[in-house]
Amino acid sequence: MPAPANVEYHLFDFTISQALREPIYLGAIVFLVCLVGLLALTRMMKTELIPAFKDKEGAVHVTPQALHELVRKSCEQIDEIKNRNTRISMNQGKLSLDVRLLVNGDCKINETRARLKKHLQTVLVDNLGLRNFDGVNITVVGFKSVNVTTAD
Repeated sequence: MPAPANVEYHLFDFTISQALREPIYLGAIVFLVCLVGLLALTRMMKTELIPAFKDKEGAVHVTPQALHELVRKSCEQIDEIKNRNTRISMNQGKLSLDVRLLVNGDCKINETRARLKKHLQTVLVDNLGLRNFDGVNITVVGFKSVNVTTAD
């Protein structure tokens, strides 16, 4: 719709509903949505490698998926653990694992925690040679089943 000759035409003097009807604004919004979608897709596909160690023969890196799988398989070996969720964090070049556990109600948490920490520490530091491993933080988020015995 052309502007009258005596009225000044400004792109920034529209309401939102009027601006959405203008092709330049609609095109800019579609472009912005596509750009944000592409950025999100790129971030999801990106795999950040975690440095394990470096020597004269080269560098060794570990993928986050490998660490998640290690925690999953370690937890599967401990009967008291019913479910787990792992978050990997790097802070000042140090690798830390935050593991959230769902355990049996009759689980001895202190023993289970010690077994899991010892196993992960052994695999990551002793076997894989991770020099920047800061430790495992374990949080119990719930209990799967609690057996209540009644005294007669």
